[in-house]
Amino acid sequence: MNCRCCRSPSVLEMLRERLPAQQEMRLHWPNDVYADGKKISGILLESPTPRHVVIGIGINVNNRLIDVPAEFQEDLKTRHVTSMIDIVGTETDHAELVRHFLQQFYANIERLATDRERFLDDLIALRFSPE
Repeated sequence: MNCRCCRSPSVLEMLRERLPAQQEMRLHWPNDVYADGKKISGILLESPTPRHVVIGIGINVNNRLIDVPAEFQEDLKTRHVTSMIDIVGTETDHAELVRHFLQQFYANIERLATDRERFLDDLIALRFSPE
């Protein structure tokens, strides 16, 4: 087990801290995060070599769904997506969001290293959240 298992929980926890408490935040293991049943984030991994991993994290931040061209709006409604700005109503600073994610990510790596059993128990609880 390595830091790969820290990425999705870190995004989920970061978003939980930044969005209103009434939002039902859920992890769709291993790569997607949902807010009230709508996808807000997706995570991709690529391993160009056995010793290296590239993590790509996409979070719908300041892109209002109402600003999407009309021909794509119906498609987005059926895909059940949302963004931070559509939830909170104000723009989010990207640099601050990255800092917040990295703090969560490093804290989870530390938890994995120092209290592996509890971290994995918490991870299982996130992984098997109801859809």
